[in-house]
Parts: sequence; C-alpha cells; structure tokens
Amino acid sequence: MGPKALAISFEDVVAPAKIIYDFAKDNKNVVMQAGIVEGKIASIEVLNELATLPSRETLLTMLAVGMLTPVRELAVGLNMISEESEAQA
Repeated sequence: MGPKALAISFEDVVAPAKIIYDFAKDNKNVVMQAGIVEGKIASIEVLNELATLPSRETLLTMLAVGMLTPVRELAVGLNMISEESEAQA
C-alpha cells in the first residue's frame, strides 16, 4: 500500500484538497484516496471538485460582477434613452 499522509485545516475546508491536488499534478506517485469534509466522508470525486474550485476572492468577484451587470446595463439603456430624447428636443 505504501506511505499515507494526512492534511488538516481548521480554517479553510478546501485548502488541504487544493494543496494535495496541486502537489499530485507534479508528483504522479501521490494520489488522494478519501477525505473528511465538515465531518462527512468525501469521495475522490468530491475532493477533486473542491480542489478545482476558484478561490474565495475569485468567487466573490464573480458574484459581484454578476450582480452589477444588470444594473450597469440598465444605466446604459436609460442614458441612451435620455440622450435620444435630448437630441429630439
């Protein structure tokens, strides 16, 4: 079976999976087999999904952009209507 390792984080649920996943990309002998995430057993598929998630900051940026885009489009549309009515007057 070979040596085993354990990675633990009390602050970031995703950090151990990301670290091992990135390390395993360069070291083909390293393989994640299972894990426990928030007290529940996680399969290799779940660990790989967690490891490939964007960072928290990236996710928050994506959320902010998604929320601001409709507001920006509304502002542009209202500005176009305002300029059109000024040109006709």
